Amino acid sequence: MFKPLALGVALSTALLAPAFAQTAGTITILRSSDADRYDPQRSPTLAAAEILYMVGDTLVTVDRDLKTIRPGLAESWEVSPDGLLYTFRLRKDVTFCDGKPFTAKAVVGTVERWLNPDFPGVSKWKAGEVESVKAVDDYTVEYRLKQPYSELLYQTAQFNFVIIDPEQAAALKDDFGVTAFNGTGPFCFQSWQPRTETVLKRHDAYKWGPVFSATQGPAKAESVVWKIVPEDATLVAALQTGEGDASYAVPSWAMDQLTATPGIQKLNPDQAFRTHYLGMKITRPQLADKRVREAISLAIDQSAIADTIFFGEADAATSYF
Repeated sequence: MFKPLALGVALSTALLAPAFAQTAGTITILRSSDADRYDPQRSPTLAAAEILYMVGDTLVTVDRDLKTIRPGLAESWEVSPDGLLYTFRLRKDVTFCDGKPFTAKAVVGTVERWLNPDFPGVSKWKAGEVESVKAVDDYTVEYRLKQPYSELLYQTAQFNFVIIDPEQAAALKDDFGVTAFNGTGPFCFQSWQPRTETVLKRHDAYKWGPVFSATQGPAKAESVVWKIVPEDATLVAALQTGEGDASYAVPSWAMDQLTATPGIQKLNPDQAFRTHYLGMKITRPQLADKRVREAISLAIDQSAIADTIFFGEADAATSYF
């Protein structure tokens, strides 16, 4: 088990380079780290989530206030009075990138694969204590729990719940999310060169974006390239020269310098945040005593970290949630 200790909540800041406004074909996004793989049920990384949200969809989505649950692949849902049965009614106009229709079979296959004891999945707790997941028909899924789980809908919007193509996953095995990923998202997985770049192509059939999205049809960009630039100074220079169109992996020390560069825009979504934390492995003898963990927590000055390490671009966090 891990006991998280929050260090600071950094603003999820995006910077758009001068060339971005003129980019209609390919958008290049710079970031400093890569994923281990692009399998939503096997990867715990933010780097994987960034792309999985673009190539896949979830049953429900969270509105811009980060509180309100909105339709996604499920156009509606019902919860039984006892909180044990969730009935999802799926959209009938969704297709995977290869043209295959999206049906309840994909939802059931995704969850069953994830929760299989022999599958090396991550964050399985997010699914709740599942008794069964059944396809009532092609467009109705019954998700039954052993005990109520009040945050299920919120968790269903997270990237670990991105619906996959179970047939492709079974065929590719360990290569799923490495050599290919067939999703229902606004972009299609084209290629991945680890620690170099990931290329996505527009999903021309896409028309089922979130209800709060300004664009309901296909994306305007033809392709998106996520390029890895591990050195901070190199990433900053690439933004200034227009070699990259956007990034939110910007070092805090360069924020003032970049915002002073003509043509570069700084975007701060009011409701977006990212928490940096220390994970305490409480099964280790040194950390088994709760008093030791409390002492470590009290000894760390979160405000000093936010102001010094993040150059004032973060807010101190007093708890993980």
